[in-house]
Amino acid sequence: MESDKLLHLYSYEFFRFAKETLTEEGFLITWIYNQEMFPEYYVNLHNTLFASGFKEYVGANSFYHLKKDVKIAVEDYEVYSFRNINDFSESSVDCFSSLSLVVGNYNWRKLKSDNNLKINSVFSPNYKMIIGEPIYEN
Repeated sequence: MESDKLLHLYSYEFFRFAKETLTEEGFLITWIYNQEMFPEYYVNLHNTLFASGFKEYVGANSFYHLKKDVKIAVEDYEVYSFRNINDFSESSVDCFSSLSLVVGNYNWRKLKSDNNLKINSVFSPNYKMIIGEPIYEN
């Protein structure tokens, strides 16, 4: 987020509503900023998701298929679940026509909470989730 205009979509209230709307087999997919370039955003997002009731996540990427055997990584996503997932298939997140969501090794990781971080709330925004300058490796 480059401004606070979309901050409410990454809030405790939004994610809590999404969790309560999901079926037992349901999961949430969201586009994310790159973890290495925007670490502060990333840990604050995970803290807010954990507080909202999500427990596990797995990374995903969308790819644009140029030719049959050639594809280019386009965007980073994460898939979140509020329950422990042991069975998960790539086909369950194949939700684009020209962009196929491909999940690497299907190893779900536990979301962690950092009590020193403020969660993002509609009523008390965490402005640290607004993206500043990216961190580039030298």
